[in-house]
Amino acid sequence: DIGLAPLQDNEFNRCKSNIKWIEYSVMGIPGVYSPTVYADGYDFDGVYGQIARNEEQWYRCIKNYIICENLRRDIANRARGCIIRGYTLKTNIKKWVKAYKSLK
Repeated sequence: DIGLAPLQDNEFNRCKSNIKWIEYSVMGIPGVYSPTVYADGYDFDGVYGQIARNEEQWYRCIKNYIICENLRRDIANRARGCIIRGYTLKTNIKKWVKAYKSLK
């Protein structure tokens, strides 16, 4: 499987979260993403997914995933590891407890 998250570059889409990347990654699915949400803040492209900025890059990224099983597997494994290290309850429980206690 290959996850695709094309987003038109506009104000509405720039306010979206990276939830598609999180969903695909936790399931071990490598993805191709628009730069609108996914290219900011960290070294994403080629590490945790592929960024496509135009039609030619979309074609190339999808084709590379189809042709190269190692690329699909490596990116999927790195992305899933990133999710497990940074987004799971086990990793973030102390933050949730602190937030809960701050409400008292």
